[in-house]
Amino acid sequence: MMKTQVVSIQVLRGIAALLVVIAHVIEHPLKQDPVAALITGRFGVEIFFVISGFIIAFVAGAGSFEPRSFVIRRFMRVAPIYWLCTLLVFALAFVAPALFKTTVADVGHLLKSLAFIPSADPTNPTDWRPLFKLGWTLNYEIFFYLVMALLFWCDSSRQRAILLTAIMSALMVASFFVTPRGSLFAFYANLNLLPFVCGVWLAELRGAGHFERGGPKTAMLATAIAVVLTLVLYQQEFRSLTQPVGHVIMTAAAVAIVAAGLLYERYARDGHLFGLRTVGDASYSLYLTHMFVIGAAWAVMQKLGFHGVAAVIGGAVTVLVCVIVAILSFRVVEEPFNRLGRRLISNGKRKSGVTAPA
Repeated sequence: MMKTQVVSIQVLRGIAALLVVIAHVIEHPLKQDPVAALITGRFGVEIFFVISGFIIAFVAGAGSFEPRSFVIRRFMRVAPIYWLCTLLVFALAFVAPALFKTTVADVGHLLKSLAFIPSADPTNPTDWRPLFKLGWTLNYEIFFYLVMALLFWCDSSRQRAILLTAIMSALMVASFFVTPRGSLFAFYANLNLLPFVCGVWLAELRGAGHFERGGPKTAMLATAIAVVLTLVLYQQEFRSLTQPVGHVIMTAAAVAIVAAGLLYERYARDGHLFGLRTVGDASYSLYLTHMFVIGAAWAVMQKLGFHGVAAVIGGAVTVLVCVIVAILSFRVVEEPFNRLGRRLISNGKRKSGVTAPA
């Protein structure tokens, strides 16, 4: 597996995470969520999904790969901090249920959430999000990882991309014939798989050298397309994003943004990125921890009677604090577990005599 970091992708990860954070900072104190904020948060997730498809295909490499190393890396990257956040939510819901609108401290829901198994919320049979609501995205991530791991034997990345596309496409077609939010199968038979597939094909295009050959004019054209598609996206009703046309528009805008970023890779490697690369490194922590910070921050601001300009400034400061907490979380929680994962892979290779790259 390859180790070289794609700087533009890291920057986009940071931007996507910030979109989610900003949307939630705006939404949290309001009784009715602004449509623009709802779209912004969901769009950030869509960009994340495209990036995830790209990264996983990128690190899987051009040929077959060793599935044990792949699974360990993904597990140690995703599970530990998610488990910590889920357990924290469970503890808070148990000792202070008034803090939550719908979350309850249900042990069965907790166990399924920790196992990345989608299940209906005990209080709402149509809500298939885990105990820690933000984790719904991770259930799709884990599913995508498992499908990729099962395709470890493919002789080429092109073969793997084609087979993955066939599997995901079958599920997306099935989504038109099942009751939405009615079963475990319906959770995965969903258009939310589309951005992962698109990300995989972006990695395939990059592997073929298409982005490296693109000059400034191509990058500018891609940027213009991304801007137009994003403007079209913001003309949609939020509910339409769960429907085929609205979802395709959202995915197309996300793909265009990631493609434009890849065309700017040569400039991103040499340019001043205003800390966005660091935010990108901590983007997973930022996604998982930001709601704890936002909840605490708005509780304090409401106690202090922040309104108008003071609330706007407070919201901006909250975003900054979210980033700081995320960077600390990345250093203290994520990096040690990532190192542990690398050691487990290395030890396993020494015992088996395997010399394939990690």
